[in-house]
Amino acid sequence: FFSANNITRVVSRGWEPRIFLEYKAKKVTCSGTLGYDYIRSTNKVAVQNPKIDAGSQLIYTPVHQGFINLQVEFKSFRVLYQHRFTGETQG
Repeated sequence: FFSANNITRVVSRGWEPRIFLEYKAKKVTCSGTLGYDYIRSTNKVAVQNPKIDAGSQLIYTPVHQGFINLQVEFKSFRVLYQHRFTGETQG
């Protein structure tokens, strides 16, 4: 039998840099955003069920994530491209 349990001793830390660029020329605006997330969420106490070692990354929490958004606007029209990367998770 398995039931959800809270893991009470977790430490989360990370880094989330973002870069935004924009260029305007008459009726056209080009912009873009680039971002990266480094996330470390670790359990400080070992858990038996489900088995999680002390100091290991929490299951279903990726360490690496990134994204890019590119946008072009002309008068009242807008084209947007979005791409996201999510690293592997445990679990």
